[in-house]
Amino acid sequence: MELIVPEPMPLTSQLVKIACQLATALRLALCILLKSFRLASKTTITDRHTMFKTLKSLSMQRWPWLLLALTALAMELTGLYFQYALNYQPCIKCIYIRVAFAGILMAALLALLAPRNAMLRFATLSLWLGSALYGLYQAQELVNIEQILAGGGFTTCALFADFPTWLALDKWLPAVFEVTGTCGGVDWQFAGLSMAAWSRLIMFTYSLTATIIILSQFTKLSRNPYR
Repeated sequence: MELIVPEPMPLTSQLVKIACQLATALRLALCILLKSFRLASKTTITDRHTMFKTLKSLSMQRWPWLLLALTALAMELTGLYFQYALNYQPCIKCIYIRVAFAGILMAALLALLAPRNAMLRFATLSLWLGSALYGLYQAQELVNIEQILAGGGFTTCALFADFPTWLALDKWLPAVFEVTGTCGGVDWQFAGLSMAAWSRLIMFTYSLTATIIILSQFTKLSRNPYR
């Protein structure tokens, strides 16, 4: 039986597809963010201003970015441990979630170079948020697949990652980004949540944190040490 490998999509189509996925993830995140901001609105304006100044000040230091890099790296290593030590093979959605963690890791490492540079900080925060929203979308898709199969339905997903030709991660690092499993199987749970559900929760936390820190960048820091 001959295995037919699908031809890569044109670059324009790939970019449009990624943009649509990010838009869908953003809409999902905004719905949850609105509820969070309603709770935050109970605090006073002074309290919020102080919080934003603190967050902006932290974003201009290296250690918070190092902490972000370590958490993203830990997530990547956890996925590899599940794959190679526990033999839980990653599906295409799992691989895309790994890409999202890699994007967050890259954003943190770039910010470490010059966290006080405003342009670099905004660029890395944007990369952080974009990667987290992309990962949130992919995790939600995987949760949907699990729910369909658990309900007795049928669905399937691609067997090959659809990376653009200029970012062929599955060819460059197949040990990390090659699809070797199928979607929908719930082989592992913790506290009643599957790996996909935990990934969704983690990506939402990353998205919410990045959004709040981006908003804090518009706060002006006082140069007066007595204020």
